[in-house]
Amino acid sequence: MPMAPRCVLGPRHLHPGVQTEEDYRRCHAEAIAKGRKKYPNLDWRDPWLTVIRPPVYVTHGMAQIRCATPGCGNCPSVSLEWRLALCWDCGAVYEGVEVPADFALAEAVLVCRPSLATRNWRVAQDGGIDETEAVEDLLVQNRAAGDPVPEWAV
Repeated sequence: MPMAPRCVLGPRHLHPGVQTEEDYRRCHAEAIAKGRKKYPNLDWRDPWLTVIRPPVYVTHGMAQIRCATPGCGNCPSVSLEWRLALCWDCGAVYEGVEVPADFALAEAVLVCRPSLATRNWRVAQDGGIDETEAVEDLLVQNRAAGDPVPEWAV
């Protein structure tokens, strides 16, 4: 069985060749250009800056936001380091994404879980975002599932 990564995943892990913010932006623009060639009947927007800042959540070990563009429905990955998310479906560029203050603590708890499928934070039962889920809630879940917790929580 493959080992789960020891971090929450972001663009560097999910997009081949992305090591820098510039790489991420370049890959985004290239994907849109390829989409235009492959599907010329679709409306492919150039990358565009949005002022909306959707909340960050983690699902299956990946930091994401929900694209706020009406009708889009995509959930782009977030670079916590660059505070950036790029929607590859509608072209939206989310700069200055607000990383929750307790994200590092939440990540430390989540990476103790052996399965990516259980590495979720701030995801509500109805599929929405639960911004009230605290790190303490994650610790309770780990203990209930028999998963380890970070040393600072012992």
